[in-house]
Amino acid sequence: MKKLLRLVLLATMVMIALSACSNSADEDKKEDNSVFLGDKAAPNEMIFIFDYSCPYCSIWMADYLPTVQDEWIDSGKVKFRMISVGFLNEASVRLASLDHNLQKHYPASYFDVAFDILKDSLEEDDQWGTDQYIKIVLDEHELDMDRLNDEVDIDVKTEEIQGKYDIEFVPTVILNGEKVEDPMNLDDVESLLNE
Repeated sequence: MKKLLRLVLLATMVMIALSACSNSADEDKKEDNSVFLGDKAAPNEMIFIFDYSCPYCSIWMADYLPTVQDEWIDSGKVKFRMISVGFLNEASVRLASLDHNLQKHYPASYFDVAFDILKDSLEEDDQWGTDQYIKIVLDEHELDMDRLNDEVDIDVKTEEIQGKYDIEFVPTVILNGEKVEDPMNLDDVESLLNE
């Protein structure tokens, strides 16, 4: 009887371990579907966490990303990806949902569309971030809006991202798993680069 109990206990532990490995593999597959700028095999990973409605996020993309791209992405030192959250307003939530759908359904167009939306956010336009604005942007990029209607609970996604990366504000830059103290200071970023 004790042998049978031990065998059942051992079998249960093996099943739990296999289930955990399976879940870990599923998480790794999700990470593998991320859209990157740069070489996926680069020794450094930079994650830019942002809100489309955040003016500082748009400024970071306009003023700092070109240097990051010239010095580290194009040289093969850094792979760069973006994660949008919906902190600030309804446009944030609407655009974060679009962002997640773009990465899933149109990865080749993702950065072009995201960069255009962020650039447009710096202009005074009452239509920015509305459903009509989104339709115009998708039409300009010849993307089918019907493919981008997967329901995404941005509040839940934002909470997950906030917890995973300890986000206190946007923009936040994560480099090799460490939060950059001041994302507007590229010396802080460079200090965390692996050679």
